[in-house]
Amino acid sequence: MRLLPKEMERLTVVDRGAVVDFELVTGSLTLKLHRVRVAGVLTGMEKRGGMVEALLSDGEGTARVRAWGELAEILLSFRQGDYLEVLGTLRVYRGEVYIAASIVRKIGSEGFDFYVKIIERDRRVLSELYASRI
Repeated sequence: MRLLPKEMERLTVVDRGAVVDFELVTGSLTLKLHRVRVAGVLTGMEKRGGMVEALLSDGEGTARVRAWGELAEILLSFRQGDYLEVLGTLRVYRGEVYIAASIVRKIGSEGFDFYVKIIERDRRVLSELYASRI
């Protein structure tokens, strides 16, 4: 599922014992998420041991991305102001939700604009499908 950084801040963590679910309410839909894509402008980065933590923003919210090993090195090659797209798995550590990166790539501002249009289309289609089932 594609997300914007501002939507990461609206995720609800549902602890079901051994399993943690992540839910996002959007309109009349409640989406259960695990693997996500998020895109935004790189606003900060910090290296902590073998991990790199990056912050992506869409101007309204922030998404926390963490990477280890080779992906951490790739993330370090980007600069503040670059537009990135990240594919990864949602995780929570000490109450903080983040994306454990699987793929990181530079998309540019035009790529980000296109990404936002795709999200708008996806949400419209999901809402229409949901409405037709009621």
